[in-house]
Amino acid sequence: MESMTGFGKTSLEEEGLRVTVMLRGVNHKGLDIRCSMPPSLWHREVALRRRISDAARRGRVEVHVSLEYAGERAVEIRASEGIAHALGG
Repeated sequence: MESMTGFGKTSLEEEGLRVTVMLRGVNHKGLDIRCSMPPSLWHREVALRRRISDAARRGRVEVHVSLEYAGERAVEIRASEGIAHALGG
């Protein structure tokens, strides 16, 4: 990171899953890394923090990662006569 102030955003879509990463850096005395990501990615936070600290010595760096299902989901519907009758149908 050449400057302490900057913003970047990128997305990748593969197999119906879209991953979006936004990174924002602002001037700060020390290095303050703040990560926001879905629980399913928490296991990657230490590696992400390490990569950021390798690239920036100081500044507040905010990282936001989001996951979004981008395709249609297949849903299987099964009818049960027993349940329909029990519900009064």
